[in-house]
Amino acid sequence: MISLQVGQCGVQVGQALFGVLAEESRAASPAHALYPLSLWQQLVVDTERKVLAAADAPEPPQPPADTREGLQTWRRHQRADAGMFATKYLDLGTSGRGNNWSHGYLDDSRLDEVLEAFRRLAEASFRYEGCMLLHSLAGGTGSGLGSRLAQELRTEYPKQLIMSLSFAPFDSGETALQDYNGLLTLASLQNCADLVGVFPNDLALRNAARHLGVGSSSGSTRISMDQINQLVAQSIAGIVLPLSEALDIKLADRTTAFSGWDLVTNVTPMPSTKLAMFASSSSLSPSPDQPKQQGSEIDTSKPLRKVARPTHEFDSWDDLHTLLNRNLPALAQGKKRCCIGARLNIRGVQGPEFWSRWPAIRAKWAERMGPTLPDCTTDVRLSYLYGLDIHSKRRSLDLCYNSDDVLPIVERILAGAERKFKQRAYVHWYERYAREHTDDMFGEAFETVQSVVDAYRDLSHW
Repeated sequence: MISLQVGQCGVQVGQALFGVLAEESRAASPAHALYPLSLWQQLVVDTERKVLAAADAPEPPQPPADTREGLQTWRRHQRADAGMFATKYLDLGTSGRGNNWSHGYLDDSRLDEVLEAFRRLAEASFRYEGCMLLHSLAGGTGSGLGSRLAQELRTEYPKQLIMSLSFAPFDSGETALQDYNGLLTLASLQNCADLVGVFPNDLALRNAARHLGVGSSSGSTRISMDQINQLVAQSIAGIVLPLSEALDIKLADRTTAFSGWDLVTNVTPMPSTKLAMFASSSSLSPSPDQPKQQGSEIDTSKPLRKVARPTHEFDSWDDLHTLLNRNLPALAQGKKRCCIGARLNIRGVQGPEFWSRWPAIRAKWAERMGPTLPDCTTDVRLSYLYGLDIHSKRRSLDLCYNSDDVLPIVERILAGAERKFKQRAYVHWYERYAREHTDDMFGEAFETVQSVVDAYRDLSHW
């Protein structure tokens, strides 16, 4: 599997994810990644050099000198940090894409260079199973260039998986063009991706505040983007880390690698509804009810795992289930969730406690997921290890599911884009690159995203 990280958001979350994978593999083998994590490769792409310079660095660095020697020194440092995985960094300039989808999508000046680097990684891999694309919905590079790369890879590798992990902007607004960019990106991914994971920034921030014990009264406390990215990376890692299957009280001595097509079959079986969401709870996360002194400061310079609960303290399985439910999007009063498909990975299944509590937890979880379609696939995987570390006692519940929870996010993006487009607000920024094709581009995007909204509305009324 090749992880294609595009734009500032995609690079930051991608590096946090591979930090989790490397930490898990390093516990078993410090020199190199063990199978099946050794199958993972990285292609890191951005149009702002400062983003690549900060990726996975021990402290915030200065951008490298714009010289061949400076870039080579920086790349050697990056290769040493990411040496456990095959990694390629592509620096496409310093100017970015101006938070403009059409600029990122239509500017193909160095597109062939990215595709050639991807081809080399695919040919060098033991077996190429597909691509996991990490990018944002709001920025110009992540949304525009990410959409273009997804379409080009679909043309080049029509039978291989494309799994997009997209990060939705804050509702309060990050850029003036975020609704347009989100609309065009969702429309493009609907046509070429097999699974589109949606991570709302507002939900991620709310869950990070709960994990860190930050209340609304702690006005002086700050939550950094690094801590939010770390939590998001943990939820993704809980799905993609290998499973040491525990089929019964007797442990099965078998490690199963992540299969993207297996996830698509279980979670997004219908092409019209392929938007998935992720949630996770872990025994190393601070308890949501853990008291915290008002006004206390959080040391945001340290990774999240440094402020987590000590490894000898564990949550019960009931506590983890409760925390998982709290990390799901809040539902309106009287509304029930309707689910198409779900994958629940239960990691750290050791001892009789789980087996005694599992029937009750499973019944509560099924009720929480709400009514399902007749052919809904609810897949539960049990692993007696968290990852590869045989000494780890960590437990986690990791969920990837497809339901109408995503509907408010898409509706908000669609409504915002429609409202602005009727007034022709900011359209001239897109006409600068799309020219006479601008109206057709937006017309097709509105139609595609509206069809997605209609499909999920039909689901919620089922």
